[in-house]
Amino acid sequence: MKIHTSIDYQMNKTFHTFLYLCLCFTLSVNGQAKNEIEVRIDKKEFPKLAQDLILSLPNNIKRLKLYKETDGNENSYEAKFKLNRKHYSVEFSENGLIEDIEITIKFSAIEPTKKTNIKNYFKNSYSKHEVIKTQEQYVYDKSSNSKVFLDAVLRQNTYVLPNFEIIAEVKQNKKRTIREFTFNATGSLIYFRILDNTSYEHVLY
Repeated sequence: MKIHTSIDYQMNKTFHTFLYLCLCFTLSVNGQAKNEIEVRIDKKEFPKLAQDLILSLPNNIKRLKLYKETDGNENSYEAKFKLNRKHYSVEFSENGLIEDIEITIKFSAIEPTKKTNIKNYFKNSYSKHEVIKTQEQYVYDKSSNSKVFLDAVLRQNTYVLPNFEIIAEVKQNKKRTIREFTFNATGSLIYFRILDNTSYEHVLY
């Protein structure tokens, strides 16, 4: 028979406290609502490094618009445009370093196995859901030149497997919210956040 000492009890208490804190941290991150503000700006207000990449975009892009985003803690910049009938969004850090490229697609265009994984997540997590917007997200891993990375994604000739960003209205415990979900390349959930009215308006394009 194992004898539990006061040291064992203290270790057990410390371990459970640690697990509790980890859970609290996870809950505070996953599902945390953010109030993002997006303001349209001129090219001269864009970071210099980002300006250089914008100048390298194909001549046949349409509806180029530049934005500055802030959530109260961090600033970022975004270039949105249309190319070959597809809507693109290129996001940059405050220093002008490229972070990711997003392409708006139809949910039905996701490869069947990945799409099934995403559907199963929604089915198992919410009583109801409705997909509003779907994007492929290509995250820049800094292992290649940023211009090469951008060109490869625009040509749809990249080795980088995309994540999937999905905006959906979901119902849970009789409460409806609009959330932005990020799934990895296999369709497993990475992260979600609740969108307030301000954030919801600008992420729709």
